[in-house]
Amino acid sequence: MPTEDIYPDQAPTQGSELTGIVEAVAEVTHSSATKGDKFLGAGRLYEKGVLCKEVVLDEKFQEVGGFSVLKTQASLYKEIWLNYGHIASNQVLTDLYYYSQVVVVSEIMTSIVDMNRYHLEQVSSEMIDSWETKIEVAEKLEFNIGWLRERLEDIKKKFAEEKKLQDTLREQVQTKAQVIEAEQQFILAKEQLLALETKVFPLLMERQNFIGKCSGGLLLLNCGTNLSLVTGSSGEGCNYDRRTY
Repeated sequence: MPTEDIYPDQAPTQGSELTGIVEAVAEVTHSSATKGDKFLGAGRLYEKGVLCKEVVLDEKFQEVGGFSVLKTQASLYKEIWLNYGHIASNQVLTDLYYYSQVVVVSEIMTSIVDMNRYHLEQVSSEMIDSWETKIEVAEKLEFNIGWLRERLEDIKKKFAEEKKLQDTLREQVQTKAQVIEAEQQFILAKEQLLALETKVFPLLMERQNFIGKCSGGLLLLNCGTNLSLVTGSSGEGCNYDRRTY
């Protein structure tokens, strides 16, 4: 059964190495005996039926614990097998579909490799959806991936927390940019105010000097003219009027 018949979508090319999330997938941190207490199939050979033995795979595969896996995934799969047991199960896909078991396991291993290789900040929602789809298929086939489901739930939780932090950080960065812009506008306005003050002060001085020079009565035609010359202190102005009329 071709891989594309089971998974029409391509496996993600980008992923996340999740430090502290899938460490049990990448390295053995506990003894096989300790793991065996929880995972009874840890380190046990895969029980093949007669039909399984008749399936001939090409040189890209090799057996690990009695199950055929891609050579490129063999090292990591061996660590998984020793800690959790084989991923495949013949509960739903019987020995008649051994090749399909191999295909499904290789697809799941592709996701595990991605989880183990990339950083959390490289994870996308599309990648998580792809992992979720593959694990759901394996769960329907009653494969031994309960431990992987736990890891995926941890990843989803960490991803949601990281996304929330990123959104908060983005908001803070935007707010900071707005404050910086407002500060720059304030500095520009302050510079403009100082420039206006340098122009206003000389004008105030000029006006004060002008008022000082023109401090006499407003009826005078000439600011330098003596008021007595206009009103006539000796009454000569009145006599001039009488002579005229």
